[in-house]
Order: sequence, then C-alpha cells, then structure tokens
Amino acid sequence: MGQLNKRNLLLGTLLTTSLLSAPAFAQEAFESEDEIVVTGSRIKRQDFTASSPVATVGAIQFETSGAINTENLLNTLPQTVPGLDRTSNNPGNGSATVDLRGLGSNRTLVLVNGRRQVPFGSNGNVDLNTIPVALLESVEVLTGGASSVYGSDAVAGVVNFIYKDDFEGAEANVGYQITDQGDAALFNADFTVGGNFAEGRGNAVLNVSYINREDLFQGARDSAAVTQGDDGSGGFEPFGSSGVPATSIFSSFNFDADTSAPGIFVAGQNGATLRPFVGGGQTNDFYNFAPVNYIQLPQNRFTITSLAHYEINEHVEAYGQATFSSNNIESQLAPTPIFQGTTFSLDGNPFIDPAAQRILTGNNTDYVSIGVRETRIFDDGLTSFRDSEDANENGVLDMGEDANENGVLDLTGNICTNCLFDGSFADADLDGDDDVDTGALVDADPR
Repeated sequence: MGQLNKRNLLLGTLLTTSLLSAPAFAQEAFESEDEIVVTGSRIKRQDFTASSPVATVGAIQFETSGAINTENLLNTLPQTVPGLDRTSNNPGNGSATVDLRGLGSNRTLVLVNGRRQVPFGSNGNVDLNTIPVALLESVEVLTGGASSVYGSDAVAGVVNFIYKDDFEGAEANVGYQITDQGDAALFNADFTVGGNFAEGRGNAVLNVSYINREDLFQGARDSAAVTQGDDGSGGFEPFGSSGVPATSIFSSFNFDADTSAPGIFVAGQNGATLRPFVGGGQTNDFYNFAPVNYIQLPQNRFTITSLAHYEINEHVEAYGQATFSSNNIESQLAPTPIFQGTTFSLDGNPFIDPAAQRILTGNNTDYVSIGVRETRIFDDGLTSFRDSEDANENGVLDMGEDANENGVLDLTGNICTNCLFDGSFADADLDGDDDVDTGALVDADPR
C-alpha cells in the first residue's frame, strides 16, 4: 500500500515538473523569433479614435485603384458628391474639386498635412491637380463638427491630405490606361527621391510627375451621342436647343387652317422655305448639341513638389513645402446660337421662297408692348394698319412725333423680339397682291 502511494506521489511530481517547465520552452522559442506579425483591428487609426466621423483612405487604395488624380477615388466615397473632375466640360474651369455632402466645394476645406492649401480663386476652392498621388500617405475625410474648429469654409467638412514624412530612396512609376474601344488613353509617369538625415530627425523629398490624358467626345459613344429630355410620360426622347443652325422663328404662324406653330427655315429650290417647327417626338427639330461635347476632357499636367522638415527639439519643428504645377485642360462647347434681332427686307428677297414670304406676311396675332403691357394693336395683321385713317402715304400707321424718319414708331428697347417680328411683318402686304410692300423691322430682345 505504501509503495503504491510513493508511486503515485512520484508520478504527480513528474507531471507537475513538466507543466511548470513548459513556459520555459515556449519563452525560449518566442525569443528566437526575429519577426512578429500582428493581425486584427486594434491598430490605432483616426477612424477608431476620433470623436467625429472620420474616413481614412490609405496610399494602398490609390495604388490598387490606379487613380492618378485624387478626385477620382474621393468621388467614390459616400460622403462626397462629385465636384469638378475630368468629365466637367460645362460647367467646368479645368480644375478638380471635392464636394462633401453636396454643399459645394467652397464649403469643403482642403488641408495638406493639417495646414490650409493655397486656393486658386477668390471662392477658396483648392485645385486637387496640385496634389501628387505618389507622396500621399493617407487622406482623412471629416464630415462632422469641422466648422467649430476651422470656420464657415468647413461647414460641409474637411479633407486632409497627409504626405509621407519619412520617404527614403528612389521610386519611379509609369502607367498607361485605355478603354476597350481603343480611345481616351491616359499616360502618367512620376519619379520620387528622398531620404532622412540627422539621425531621423529630418527628411527631404522631391517628386516630379507628368500626366497626359486624351479627349473623348460624346459622339463617340452611342449612349451619349443624343441629348435626351422628358417625353412627358415617364420616358425619354431626343431633345436639345431651339436655337438651330437653320434659323427658327419663335412666333407662331398660321401655316394652314389647322396648324399654328413657330417656324423653321428649310432650304428649297427658290430660297428658304418655312415649315412648322417640330418640338417633340422621336424626330424633331431641336439642335442636338451632345456629339461635340466632351465626355473626358484632355489634360496635360506637369508638377514638381518638394517637402522638408527638421525636428529642432521636442517642441519646435521647422518645415517647408514648394509646389510648381502647370495644368492645361481644354473645354469645348457646342456652337452657341445668337438670339438677336436684325433688319431685312421681304420684298422680292431671293433667299426666301415666295410661299414663305406669304406665311410671314400678315397672319400674326401677337401683342406689342407699348405703354400698357399686352395691348393688342392689330388682329389679322392686315386690316388694322391698312384701314387706319392715320396711315401715312405708305399705308403705315403714322405715329407723329414718336415716329422715326420712315414714319414708323420706334420701339427700340420697349418690346420683345418675337412681338416685334409680329408687328413688323403685319404691314408687309398692304395692297393685297401677295407681294411684300415694306421692310420688316426686328429689334433686340431686352428681356
């Protein structure tokens, strides 16, 4: 019995010794490791420690996305509404901006290393084209409570671009992008060199970058080649501008007993003919301005950025930054229509078909604003002037002291273009022989 107890005691002693010795073996194995890899989510970041909502975009995200302009990646964040970028042809001014919450880029403060960046205009907007992607360590986006610290220009929030402060060595990058249709190519190249000094208390870095971006017009894509508008029933139809190259007249004309509409000139054998302007449907007369507008703006950019800092002591640090940027971006609009008045003669005009002259003559029933607004001065465009006892020798209403040298009331600056079209064409065929007897006066539109 005694031997059994000794055996049990010995076994228990051996087990105890083995268990106590195990940590010693593990400690020796731990001390022999040269590298420690930590995984998990306990790494300190602004996202987790800040009291306000902060989103952090790291340099790795710019690298993996292939973004060479900072706004391309920032515009994908839920906090942002796309501001001016490579697609901003009209409106656009060649700059790239960030717009938090859709409150406007002038209400979004842009910082570099926690300091205000120099704006390019009086509205305080910062051109993101001046920020080199190759030097970025991270981008912090703050969307709440920023105005209490930075003022009214941070009502929407703050975007803080943080540069690398310990870059050492040299790095060169070259990239080329192109669409699957072989157009809209984008080439970029950058070179960065830098290093630490004074036992790591200082660092200096220089970056040179170049970007060349080719243009792409809306006419090159079927999905964007035609301007679209609401068809009134929840769908879309071709749309555009009512100012057309063929010349349209906004006043309504009586083309026949059932058709009264604005007119559009169409080339004919005997001069320009006039037909009703088609203002709706899948086939209409609106000018399609989409094909000659850009989808992607061409860009040619060259930037040089240098940074340096030196820690004098634990309380004082000297730093400097210099940036040179040459950024050329073209924009192009469709031909702009000229909405203005002119004076021309209908009588025997070789450029206007006789049938069009008859349509233009004497069938308008619009208003001319003289004194009291919207005072009707004629009905059918013929009888009111022809039968007037006050008509002059040319059959035109004599306005006495208010008339010009031709005996016609001078309406300059008092009426609209369309109304004056009506008043002018009304007396064009006073003798009823289907021929034009007087000139047509058209004034500028003061509206």
